[in-house]
Amino acid sequence: MQDHDKQNPYKCNQCPMEFQYESWLRRHYLVHTKEKPFKCNQCDYECKRKEHLLTHIRNHHESQLSSQQIPSKKSFKCVKCSGKIVKKAAFHAHVVNNRCDPNRFPCDKCSKKFRFESRLIEHYRVHTGGKPFKCDQCAFAYSSNRNLKKHQNKKHKK
Repeated sequence: MQDHDKQNPYKCNQCPMEFQYESWLRRHYLVHTKEKPFKCNQCDYECKRKEHLLTHIRNHHESQLSSQQIPSKKSFKCVKCSGKIVKKAAFHAHVVNNRCDPNRFPCDKCSKKFRFESRLIEHYRVHTGGKPFKCDQCAFAYSSNRNLKKHQNKKHKK
């Protein structure tokens, strides 16, 4: 356990995640908030990560923008998962840290494993009973924003 602590000295105080770098921990904290600092200037899309905004712009607004306004499509492709990553350092981290491993994030409470950190955090609420996503139109609450959106679309769609 001590070697693991040396490898990942930055620990989240809201979930069991640990990180090698403080900057990764700061970025991770966004999963615990509703803050979405990256906003599309073409529509009302908002997200937590810059790379998600760039992907959104390329996928949804390419025909509306001039070639100078569209983020570069140059990317590095992972041979294991076919993931495309724009930044060289992020691609290197993806390969070195085996980020396409479907079992990368194991739950420390049960045997489940997840490819994405966000899914582990969502799953972890099964063990804690946490339901931070509350419907603003009724009394229901959910452990994930995804399930809240499904509920709202099914029960409160206008």
